[in-house]
Amino acid sequence: MLEILSPVNGMIIALDPDISAEYQKAAILTWGAEAGRLVRDGTPLRTAGDARWWVPKPGYHTLSMRDSAGREVDSVRFTVRDLR
Repeated sequence: MLEILSPVNGMIIALDPDISAEYQKAAILTWGAEAGRLVRDGTPLRTAGDARWWVPKPGYHTLSMRDSAGREVDSVRFTVRDLR
């Protein structure tokens, strides 16, 4: 089974105004990552085990997981807010 564990659907990530943006990272956690490919906002993500880190950008985002045949097997939508 392939599954996105984090972020969860509807999650809101708030950027800390006291920390420089390049030092704020969010984890993308999955189950079955070796067999699945991740796509965030239409851009494929590099694989690096079950955890991936990225610098969140403000806005609305979609993360989807595709199986080895390219079929979407899981998808979540989340928001990043800039509190500056």
